[in-house]
Amino acid sequence: MLKVATYNIHHGEGVDGRVDLERIAATLEELNADLIVLNEVDAWWPRSGRVDQASWLASRLNLPYYFYGANLQGRGDPSAPGPPAYGNLLLSRFPLLWAENRPLPRAGLSEPQGAIVAEVEVEGERLTVLGTHLGLSPQERYLQAVALRQLTGERLTDRRVLLGDLNAEATQPEVALLLADPSDPQAWVDVASRSPEPLLTFPSWAPRVRIDYILLSPILAERVQEVRVVRSEASDHLPLLAVLN
Repeated sequence: MLKVATYNIHHGEGVDGRVDLERIAATLEELNADLIVLNEVDAWWPRSGRVDQASWLASRLNLPYYFYGANLQGRGDPSAPGPPAYGNLLLSRFPLLWAENRPLPRAGLSEPQGAIVAEVEVEGERLTVLGTHLGLSPQERYLQAVALRQLTGERLTDRRVLLGDLNAEATQPEVALLLADPSDPQAWVDVASRSPEPLLTFPSWAPRVRIDYILLSPILAERVQEVRVVRSEASDHLPLLAVLN
């Protein structure tokens, strides 16, 4: 059994406006996932207590294999161990064979976004994991979705997982582009299609839309046993979990 999850942690800031990374960790413990992609993860920012959230969470959750993809960097602070950074985090219970961070297309001066691309060895099986957070502009997101499809056509395995905040609903063109004809080798299957209930993830205090996704290659989608959203006040998003056999 394999559990995968995605969660935008809003740099640890909950619905009460407090930054509390322990509260994020407790939510992640409830998920008990083997592979997790987190969005909006800070490193050394004053707003989140100058903590390297990536290494802190990896240690706290006893997930020894992790990769941090920083997409935005601030000016260095002499009192901090490193320059402030902001991006996506892949946490894994299984070894990472390789991992890298790819920049995604950017519109003007919008916040830079990227995609973690990694290969994980899960009990002898190679699994490709993509972790991303798309932009706020529909036009930018579409270009980013095109880039994700191009990534899919590279050296990825036929066992693929895409996790992250796509900032769009499933009916919007940028998501529809990823969910093209299932016979297309670059297409993805949305795990929401395996759930009888709507999987609403945002905003966490009164969820009304789903903008956080778990997408699988067709061969993995056949193995989905359960999909659910977990309630939490640790962020402005809710985490999404899928269980595969």
